[in-house]
Amino acid sequence: MIYHLPLNKMYNQLKQTERYEIQILYEKWYSIREIGNVLWRSASTISREMRRNKVNEKYNGQKAEIKKYMRRRCCKIEMKKIRMNTELEWYIREKIKEWWSPEQIAWRWNKENDHWISYVRIYEYIESCRWTDLRIYISRKWKKRKKWERWSIIWRIFIDERPKEIWDKLENGHYECDTVIWKRWWDKEVLLVMLEKKTRYMVVSIMKDKSAKWTNEKLWEWISNLWVKSITFDNWHEFWWHYKLWIPTYFCHPYSSWEKGQVEYGNRLIRRWLPKKTNFSNVNDEYLQYIIRKINSTPRKCLWWNTPEEMFNSSRSVALEI
Repeated sequence: MIYHLPLNKMYNQLKQTERYEIQILYEKWYSIREIGNVLWRSASTISREMRRNKVNEKYNGQKAEIKKYMRRRCCKIEMKKIRMNTELEWYIREKIKEWWSPEQIAWRWNKENDHWISYVRIYEYIESCRWTDLRIYISRKWKKRKKWERWSIIWRIFIDERPKEIWDKLENGHYECDTVIWKRWWDKEVLLVMLEKKTRYMVVSIMKDKSAKWTNEKLWEWISNLWVKSITFDNWHEFWWHYKLWIPTYFCHPYSSWEKGQVEYGNRLIRRWLPKKTNFSNVNDEYLQYIIRKINSTPRKCLWWNTPEEMFNSSRSVALEI
């Protein structure tokens, strides 16, 4: 029997109570896979836990918890990148007392040395210096960055509820959609990419920015010209108005972009021609469409060495005949 792990059990560390349960079940001669099924954990997680935290070839839940705690505590020195480099640490202390900002220190150090440091790490180092108060030399208070959270998208349906014909690629017309951005802050233009799941046929267009307005206008244009039955998005703000498309739309789980891996692979093919450091102001629509034609005319192993363009045109001709 195949067990599917719930989302609240994925990518979470084992708790102390679970380690006690592992000990009890193992003493009752449960196999590693059976223990994983009881705790709703993968067998590899249980195997790794018992291999790393056993003592004298025996697994004990209490001792395993102590070993985990000591390993996490002693794994690294706080602010290791700065404190293991004496020259860098003294440079930071000296310049801070000259009223340089952490950003000025970081960029000046990076300009003169090969050892790269981020100004965020310097802020964190200053906050960690309890015995010498360097914070008085900072002109304004620094707010610690918080983990960015996805905005709430109304009427969002996750991909778990997609029908079988989409999962198994049994019919045409089901697309995955994503945006491609560039690193340069002055390049506000982005690429909107839509890829057909069964034929891998890709359409791409340049947008002025990542707003939901421009995204929906371009999607409406594609929907009116292509045979689109559904679209799968990720949780970015440009897809807020998905409900205005009047077709079934689905969303990946937050921070799980691999769930629409086909369009992500298509983005990687585009990056071969347009790397992240490309000056996008020099890229026009004609050159972009030339790139997409090249990609769509390249044979794929998953298509039995046919090209996406050939598969898309054949499926479209069959649809017109029907």
